[in-house]
Amino acid sequence: MQITDEQKKIMAIIGVAILLLGILYLIDCLIVFQFGLLGHFMFFVGLYVFIKNTIRLFVFPGSYWLWRRNVENRYAKALAKRANKRMEDLQNLIRKLLQIPDTKEIYVEDLVPIKKTLQSFLNTFSSLNCRKELNEQQKYLFGLCQQLEQNLKDFLIDSKSLYDQLDNPQEVINYCKLTIQVDSEQCSNLLLILDNLVNQLQEIYIPKNIILEAERWIFNKTLGTVDQMRVELENTFKTRRFKVQGYDGKQIDCLYIYANEDDTENDRAVIFCQPNAGYYEYMYYESEWIDYYLKRGISMFLWNYRGYCESQGLPNTKDIMKDAESICDYVTSQLKVNQLIFHGESLGGMVACHLGRVRQCNLLFADRTFSSISKIAQVGFSKYASFLFKLLTSWDYNSAKSYVECQSYKILALDQKDEVIPFLSSLKVDVTKQIFLKEFGGSYQNDENFKQSDHRYTFCQKLLRYIPWIPKSESTIFYDIWYSQLLNKQEMLTFFEANKRIQYIMKDLQTERSKKTLDDSYSAYMNESQDIEKSFSQNQSSTNDIDEVTQLAGPYTLSEKEKSNENLLKFVNKVYECFESFETASMTLNDVFSAFSESQQYDVFLDYLLSIFLWGSYIPLKNIPKKKMNTVVCQKLAFARFTSNINKIETLIKNDKNNLDSPNGTRLIQDLELIIQRLKLIRENFKKTLKNQHQHPSHQSVQIEMKDSEERKSTSKINESLKTYLGSFIPLGCGHNGNLNQTEVEVLDFHMLQAGVVKY
Repeated sequence: MQITDEQKKIMAIIGVAILLLGILYLIDCLIVFQFGLLGHFMFFVGLYVFIKNTIRLFVFPGSYWLWRRNVENRYAKALAKRANKRMEDLQNLIRKLLQIPDTKEIYVEDLVPIKKTLQSFLNTFSSLNCRKELNEQQKYLFGLCQQLEQNLKDFLIDSKSLYDQLDNPQEVINYCKLTIQVDSEQCSNLLLILDNLVNQLQEIYIPKNIILEAERWIFNKTLGTVDQMRVELENTFKTRRFKVQGYDGKQIDCLYIYANEDDTENDRAVIFCQPNAGYYEYMYYESEWIDYYLKRGISMFLWNYRGYCESQGLPNTKDIMKDAESICDYVTSQLKVNQLIFHGESLGGMVACHLGRVRQCNLLFADRTFSSISKIAQVGFSKYASFLFKLLTSWDYNSAKSYVECQSYKILALDQKDEVIPFLSSLKVDVTKQIFLKEFGGSYQNDENFKQSDHRYTFCQKLLRYIPWIPKSESTIFYDIWYSQLLNKQEMLTFFEANKRIQYIMKDLQTERSKKTLDDSYSAYMNESQDIEKSFSQNQSSTNDIDEVTQLAGPYTLSEKEKSNENLLKFVNKVYECFESFETASMTLNDVFSAFSESQQYDVFLDYLLSIFLWGSYIPLKNIPKKKMNTVVCQKLAFARFTSNINKIETLIKNDKNNLDSPNGTRLIQDLELIIQRLKLIRENFKKTLKNQHQHPSHQSVQIEMKDSEERKSTSKINESLKTYLGSFIPLGCGHNGNLNQTEVEVLDFHMLQAGVVKY
């Protein structure tokens, strides 16, 4: 019997688990042998401490000295390489002035940064020296920089110092081309100093053997230290550093950067919440946000989580969020800021969402963040990792609930191909579920269809569902409501499998993979949307009778003749284009099946379908600021495109049906007809259920008075209520740690303007 890849994977996991258990058992036996029965207790306590610290390392790596040293060394090498290049360029200049043959050619762009680099070192080390924070390695480098500066000032060319002439490098280069007399002794002194400087800088980054590399990693603190980077921030901007007392008396290290150097009483500020491995000292080099906010006249409040650098305590989500509350209170009461932005990136998004729920702000910006830490563990590793995290810590937090409950203007930014946060654990996915549960969870328990979801779960999960004191998980409730309100289990299975089969045949036929720009006329879509709204209520009961049994067949098996069938190829290419036009939140129907693993596609498919009606359409992104499109407009646009593409597929089937006379061609038409029928049914059930939910006074969401004569007006109110929960969405393409491109920045500026925190 052939072993499948999945079975091999399971066998490997079991083997590793047995090996680990064996090692743990051996350690336990050794401790018991040494300490008797007390050894069992010591073993389990030690194991608990080890596992919890391992979890802390994954969740809050920045709180560990090893991580900080890693960051410091990374920046030390980068700074040393850059500075070494400047010093070598200066060496070449001196050699050129001495008319030494075979000297490397120099250019203006090589000489421009030299003086700035030297001055930056001098200012930084001087500030550290004044604070008595300069270590011996930095003192030596500082001394070399001082000698270099003085010698450059003493080196005169045409009665002007070389130091001053570096401000105009072209003039110095012109001197190199002339036969001029220079002081050879001064040049020799300069070259000697530069040799020492280059050697000192190269000592920081040149490759070494593993022992010397480890020694350098631990002990070399010449460049890149948090103290140096903090001083560079303070020397670059107008800042104020202070400690804010946390709720339990722990001191939190903070830095306030003023947007206006002439006015220390800025009325607008952003409280920036760092990623889990971030320190505010490195923000100027690691992200674009300092430049972004300061250029728009918004001051920045930066802080390190407890346990990070000079902030006291040990990090956990509960204490960090309480610290954030204390910081927010300090900013409003002591710094007199009356317009606040909460911006959280990655882990910081969880902190910012909490602040948005418990404190007033003008704008909440959840930037490439997740719904909960346990969800990342579940999606990124396994459900067992999620269970272990919840069992051993109390650090889990549902950011989606806080985001939905925040009543301020809010922005959610996401890259669906984020390489750090899996899509299914992103904040966007759980916010979609939260709103779906809020809007559709009225009376699903009374519907018999929700029981059809039972066979999706294990026996233990089914059993737990009937124990009254154990609440059902939100994931279970989500599927129950979906199957009772939109499509039942059987309908969803056939719908999903039909899409998978069509994706398979498109891949098999190597159809065109050119992305559509969706640059159709915006006004045309809006007019089309209004026409659809009128005809929608007249056709609510129109559904097709599809043979369910035939739709559960396996994938297509194409013959060589079919693969060369021009009619089939053209038809499938047109289908691909239509599927590519089914765009919502920057994801197309094709993306669902091409960008995600097979095990994730069903859940991504559900999120995709909900996003059509909740988040709306965002391609082309440039239209958001250009046409002042808010979430409601994006919803209408998605609905218009949704219906337009259904019509395109129906027309395509009608025109080409007779040309596809093969068995697979017939199956393809059947699958497309089923997909169209299911899409229409979801659309009808979505709008019908949403309106019914808003008619009931007991419903927990915003109440809307419904009148038959004002159906269009009521739909608009429903959209507005959803906008309050959803906020605004910005699809990104920069990955988890990249910088926003120009179009994405323009969209962010548009939302900042809508929130009233910037003025143009």
